[in-house]
Amino acid sequence: MSEPAPPSGPPSTQLGWFAEAMDQPDVDPAHLDDCLDQLARLSVLSGARRLIWDRARSLLPADGPVTLVDVGAGGGDILRHLSRGLGDRLRLGVGLDFHERTAMAGARRSTGHGRLRFARADARALPLAPRSADLVMMHMALHHIEPRDRAAVLAELGRVSRGAVLVTDLARNALNRVGARILTATVWRRNPLMRVDAPVSVDRSLTSSEFASLAAEAGLGVVRITSLYGHRLALSAHAPARAEVGGGATPA
Repeated sequence: MSEPAPPSGPPSTQLGWFAEAMDQPDVDPAHLDDCLDQLARLSVLSGARRLIWDRARSLLPADGPVTLVDVGAGGGDILRHLSRGLGDRLRLGVGLDFHERTAMAGARRSTGHGRLRFARADARALPLAPRSADLVMMHMALHHIEPRDRAAVLAELGRVSRGAVLVTDLARNALNRVGARILTATVWRRNPLMRVDAPVSVDRSLTSSEFASLAAEAGLGVVRITSLYGHRLALSAHAPARAEVGGGATPA
């Protein structure tokens, strides 16, 4: 398979109008697997995985069984980490991804984690009942979604949650632009997906004020936005109160 070409045109005309290389339907499976490995490693080394665990614990009920949903779950590394931390408290963890090969990779990598389920799904119309999960998450996936759909996706996370929403993603700033250039020239230089996608991902990501505006447009409750060493943003919010009560968080 030929190496994916970087998109042409300035970043302002690129946002949301093409799929990143790792999201292409004919993506090379070996390159995709390596890409998922690299992203999981980055999550650990950057401190993002610890941030997500700490924030998730603060948002979940203090005791009792819990249900998690991770939208854009990728290889499932965050969901597995939370599963290990929660132990027997985890009733069910659902990992959803728009790319079928990525969803299959998450399922394959999570063999032995009996309470985890993976499926393909569109984040704009999740196949889950209203208020069916205690925490609905999205990590490093919002920048893959067209800007015009992002508020609707956050609203969909809020619809499915009966407790809280947690979204983390890159911050759009000079620090991450420099970091992307360094990483694509060194540790990621052998993976064409990472080389193409890394700078695009930074250009598609958000500032904290843009994050807050999206949350308000989505109708989420009390919102808190924090920064991790300047390179990643974390949005946590209460799910909006709704009258309807749905069933379990099992993919349709």
